[in-house]
Amino acid sequence: MKKITKRSFVSLFFCALAPLPLLGADYPENRDYGNQGDFVVKRGVEFGRTADLFPIGPVLINLPEGPGSSATNLPEVRYEDTAWDLSDLTNPTMIRSLTCDTCFPGQPIHAHATVVRFYDGEAFLYGRNAGDLVFDPNGATSNEQLIARDDFWSWGYEPITYLHLTAPYYARTYWDYGFDPSGQFAIRDSSQFLPSGPVESWSVRGTDWEPIFGETELGIWLGEPYVYWDHLQVAGVTGFSSWLGNHLVVASDQQSTGVAIYDVEGFQHG
Repeated sequence: MKKITKRSFVSLFFCALAPLPLLGADYPENRDYGNQGDFVVKRGVEFGRTADLFPIGPVLINLPEGPGSSATNLPEVRYEDTAWDLSDLTNPTMIRSLTCDTCFPGQPIHAHATVVRFYDGEAFLYGRNAGDLVFDPNGATSNEQLIARDDFWSWGYEPITYLHLTAPYYARTYWDYGFDPSGQFAIRDSSQFLPSGPVESWSVRGTDWEPIFGETELGIWLGEPYVYWDHLQVAGVTGFSSWLGNHLVVASDQQSTGVAIYDVEGFQHG
């Protein structure tokens, strides 16, 4: 095993006041970027816990996770969504912050994931509060190549199913962060919005659905329910859901409550 060296180290003293790249981003050269064991580059420690890195073309989007981010041993902390030009892998360059007064960090899917949707010949990276991010190779600079589309809701109801771990359906989760045991476990059709209730335009609060769904599951965009049951009473397993064929698997979060497996064949019919 070779000794780690600092021969190729590029130090991390890049700030938002640095000049923007004057050239468009392009895919990095396919070559060796040092010898085995060489330390090549370091970037972005001040931008929070790097839980969600995703490329859109040759641009890398960093969507940090909130609760696990820490200021320990950092002289500066900028908890922001950011975009980076990867044209030169020995010198990744921050294009811009994607965070502003009205577009705070979003943590798209349970703080650890996002998706790319393909439509009409374009790829849309879901950045939540940063918008739908598109890479346009015709832009004069890398900053102009990265386009934020704020038209997520104009896509209609169907695209929101891309955002769920159980797409194309929505299945409830029970996460230790803000744990909510109220209501039932439901599998829902999020391509079909529910009518809003009398209290809030975005929720079913004040309707018969409120006690069934639970306090944190009232959004109309979560969709109409196919089926629901008292999962915590039946299995007592917290955590997240995923599909395995006709089986719904609920695996525990940090509460260590085990694994529950349901055969849900035909649930679309109730």
